[in-house]
Amino acid sequence: MFDQFTNTQSFADAVRQIVQRDVMASTEERAAAMRTIQKFENFDWDAETMQRTIEALNIKDLRMEGDQLVYDRPDIAVLVLDVMLSHYMEKMQRLDSNEYTMREAAVYLGVSLPQLEDLVFHQQLIKPLRRGDALVFGRELLEAYARPETSQAAQSKFEG
Repeated sequence: MFDQFTNTQSFADAVRQIVQRDVMASTEERAAAMRTIQKFENFDWDAETMQRTIEALNIKDLRMEGDQLVYDRPDIAVLVLDVMLSHYMEKMQRLDSNEYTMREAAVYLGVSLPQLEDLVFHQQLIKPLRRGDALVFGRELLEAYARPETSQAAQSKFEG
């Protein structure tokens, strides 16, 4: 999917366009995403690593429309793209990890941060691990929640 991007700058420009068009994100969210894009521009481009990042975060709504990169969920677009680039940069710096931050877990599940916080803190449907002061989510935990046959009742309760 990312073969048409030949360098980091071309991909950064495509992501920047989505962030700039997103009217649902707050000014702070857009500013944070722009800072992440600037950091991303200093990394080497590897289409395969970006594809693995997309798969690891379970991002399904990112696609190409002609020569334009499009994300179909405007309610969480800036969050998803910010986390996606951050995750890519981490992958480029270290070996792949099977633990996800709150933001990465939200993207993986396709929900907003407030929705994930509700699942964790109020409904207690997902129980993360503690790593010092941080909460982390194992991939198996997220997959178990995302699997329809094991979590359909929980998800319908959450959506209803």
